[in-house]
Amino acid sequence: MKCQKMTKRINSQLKRFFDEKPLTDWEKNFIIGCIKFQNNSNYSQVTSRQWNKIMELKKKYGESNAST
Repeated sequence: MKCQKMTKRINSQLKRFFDEKPLTDWEKNFIIGCIKFQNNSNYSQVTSRQWNKIMELKKKYGESNAST
């Protein structure tokens, strides 16, 4: 079993997932803010705290595999 390094990044697939969900205004603004942050980040990733909230939202909107 390969150990895959976890990147805390909102990729196009994850963005599409959220685009298709009925997010609240706060949730939409949060995701947009995280994408802007990641684009301006030196590592092109969000923080662990942002990532945990993103995973909570992903789980809330029915994504069973919240690791991608």
